[in-house]
Amino acid sequence: MPSIERFFASSRFFAILLLIGAAAAAAQGPPSSGPDLVAAWSGPTLTVAGVTAGGEAALLLLETHYAAYHGTYSERRLVVTDEDGDGVVSFTIDGDEPSQSLAVIFDLESGSYGLASRGWGHPPEEVPFDSRGRFAHVLGATDLEYDVQRANVFVGRPREGAWAVFVGDSGPLDEDRNVNGKIRIPPQALERIETAGPGPEVFLPHDLLVVVEPRRMEYSVSRLVDPRDR
Repeated sequence: MPSIERFFASSRFFAILLLIGAAAAAAQGPPSSGPDLVAAWSGPTLTVAGVTAGGEAALLLLETHYAAYHGTYSERRLVVTDEDGDGVVSFTIDGDEPSQSLAVIFDLESGSYGLASRGWGHPPEEVPFDSRGRFAHVLGATDLEYDVQRANVFVGRPREGAWAVFVGDSGPLDEDRNVNGKIRIPPQALERIETAGPGPEVFLPHDLLVVVEPRRMEYSVSRLVDPRDR
């Protein structure tokens, strides 16, 4: 009878094979506006296939833990490296597994991204934020504005880096400083993931933008476009 250790090792091996196969199939298909990387949870471990071989990927992990009648919300920001050059990276969370989680993964070389969500009752859900708020998809955009009271914002720029920030209505990073149910975020408010450094001076075409409303765990994904390309 096979040991428990061998069972889990073989299960993870086949899961990685499936992820690699799915990523290869996606790469051969037509261009898509959806996620390019294939990401999946297995217990406390997140595995991502399709990253640049030997490269790095930025990870923003948002988690909600429910206990009794209240929940706690937290985030993790880190960079993971494909050390063996097989195009697959993984990350294992410490402690209790969250009730809800949303992972945003961004390949720092290619600009490809992936999403992995899970949860019970009301799992994270993608919604068109720009139907309730406003974002100007223009070259050199100087701010983001959304009709939400709080948000986590992730910005990824190929071959330059990734940034993230949490902003609350009328908080120190809300540019308009007003209690108005909106947040306005200048690019300089963003914090570089993993390494110290300022946010970008402006938002540029091909930047990946992910905005998450943490209370509902709703999120929106878009790539900024140059209006001259429309």
